[in-house]
Amino acid sequence: INEHLWSEEKKSYTDSLDDFIAQDANTFAILFGVADEARKEAALDTMKDRLWSPYGSTILDRYIPHTRGGNATVSPFMTSLEAKARFENGRPEEGLELIRRCWGTMLKKGAKTFWEFSPNNGTDKWDTPSHAWSGGCTWLLSAYILGIRSAGPNYSAVTFAPRPCDLDSFRGVVPTPRGFIAAACEKTGDVYKCTLAVPQNMEVH
Repeated sequence: INEHLWSEEKKSYTDSLDDFIAQDANTFAILFGVADEARKEAALDTMKDRLWSPYGSTILDRYIPHTRGGNATVSPFMTSLEAKARFENGRPEEGLELIRRCWGTMLKKGAKTFWEFSPNNGTDKWDTPSHAWSGGCTWLLSAYILGIRSAGPNYSAVTFAPRPCDLDSFRGVVPTPRGFIAAACEKTGDVYKCTLAVPQNMEVH
């Protein structure tokens, strides 16, 4: 993959003979460990430079009709995975910013549930108003901002590693097969005070 699909000129992975930069090709190469550190950083920079808009991260970097419009469309599914790649590679602020742009835009447009896709503008809506694959932001906020992730089979253990980014306070509840986990963090001066409540017999890291 690195030999044939990495473009040093474009600083990104390509996934076809068409001359475009694709969100999915680069996101998956990062998440699946294909990209080394240099390519990973370059691809993240390229996606931010070529795909990001005020409304999310677009599918492609230019307009192509047969791919739901290319840069005319934001995919919440792929954007959640791109945000995950940013959270996991030392760029949590960028992950949170993508959540604000993609899902924040849908909420500003009046969404009551999250759409299959989102038009890359501040007004238009999508005609599939509720789609399961667009709910990735809820897991991202729980796992990376609130910082609660499973660390053992069936939530026998959890990792608690909140990443406040620019937030002064936040709280949430994560349902697990063993019961609810609740966490809250609040900033006082330069210090965050975090409170965590877990079910009995759950190991915490």
